[in-house]
Amino acid sequence: MEDDGTAARLSPVLGNGKARSAHIRCKFDRVTKTYLFQTLNETETFATTLDQLTIDLKWPMELKTTQITVTIDGLESLRSEYSFSNVKDTTRGYTRYFGRITFTNALAANREVVVKYNKAPDLLQAQDRINLYYNPNTGMYGNDLGQLLQGVDYGGVEVTSFDFGGGSGWDSDGWFTSTYDTFDTTFEDEIFQFGDDSTRILTFASPLETGIVYNVYKNGVRIDDPNYPSNPTNPNALIASITGAGQTGIAITDDGDVVEDTIIVFDEDIIPLSSGDILVFRKTTSDGSFLPDPRSYDTILSGGDLQFNTARGFNPEDIIVDGDSFVTPTTSKGTEEQVPGQILDAVDIRVFHRPEAGGSVLSSNSYRADGINSVFDFGIQPQNSQGLIVKLDSVIQPSTNYTVNYKNKTVTFSSVPTIGTLVNIVSISGNGQDLLEEGQYVADGSTTAFTTK
Repeated sequence: MEDDGTAARLSPVLGNGKARSAHIRCKFDRVTKTYLFQTLNETETFATTLDQLTIDLKWPMELKTTQITVTIDGLESLRSEYSFSNVKDTTRGYTRYFGRITFTNALAANREVVVKYNKAPDLLQAQDRINLYYNPNTGMYGNDLGQLLQGVDYGGVEVTSFDFGGGSGWDSDGWFTSTYDTFDTTFEDEIFQFGDDSTRILTFASPLETGIVYNVYKNGVRIDDPNYPSNPTNPNALIASITGAGQTGIAITDDGDVVEDTIIVFDEDIIPLSSGDILVFRKTTSDGSFLPDPRSYDTILSGGDLQFNTARGFNPEDIIVDGDSFVTPTTSKGTEEQVPGQILDAVDIRVFHRPEAGGSVLSSNSYRADGINSVFDFGIQPQNSQGLIVKLDSVIQPSTNYTVNYKNKTVTFSSVPTIGTLVNIVSISGNGQDLLEEGQYVADGSTTAFTTK
């Protein structure tokens, strides 16, 4: 600036350009509940060739400087020593992207390059983004697809049942298959397992009910019969069925020891018991099963019982479990961006029977001549030339008045039938006794042998 100079003036000029713009893409990918990617982190190791400048990665990268680390022979490279980008590739017949590291200076041969990066978020679908990016805090929905995506969990009534046989013993069933630390208070079987020969008197948990018949099982095999020993129907019967009268236990003996009247005596010469044997006393009205814990189900359906009070059970139409319709937004719902619906497939099976013996099949085709056409179709292949009968106004025509095309199943008259003439063609199929095969062959003028099926 000079003392006698002109004062400077700054004038800003505002243009009409946008100060900020947004790039918005819409992706419809809430279509499944299956995770495609479990992790974002990737580590790839390369051995360089002479003067190598670029390294191509398996996956496209998340283009953030803080997410990419490149080391050469164990030393981390400076950010100024390389650049990174995602490259579009169409060589495989479809469009894909992969990451590329470009070095500022060419590398020497046999250098070990390790690249650590994160996969590009564009690869992820909705369920993957929830799994890998959603970190809920207090008061937020949990990281569970059933809570965050519609259609993952069925929202209607589910009717399920229990297994016929449940595991017994500690840790015998899988997790969450049954309730913990529960028991059936109505279960009345008396079960004894013998550990050694020292136990000779066993006490029931409660006395046997008066007038109630009990069956006895040894190692799962019933060994009693109400008609034993005169006319038993159980081939494994060793004793008579026990009728309850307040008995409090059993005694295992073979020397006729005197016991109390409330004790049932088993002769161990008749019923030998050793270590590991299991003896069960069960009411005849019981099937020996445990009732499920009431907290494990919503509705219980029962049919006939072993007391034969309702031996016929219930008609299916009398059992009503409120559920959903066959096709509704609930039964047919998919994840949010799937089109709701169902694909139903059916099998159409048609059975044809070819008789091996019997009479011929007859086919009759009738036409009213128009005075123009001389060609008429017939229905089935005749057994031979005599099996084809051609009539005009109910008069059988000689074979010289027409020609037959057996391949196309047509009859061509030598002269066109006059208008209004009734044309009738009757074809008679093959017949006989115990026919094994029937076929047609086209001669070629040289073949003398034809193979059947």
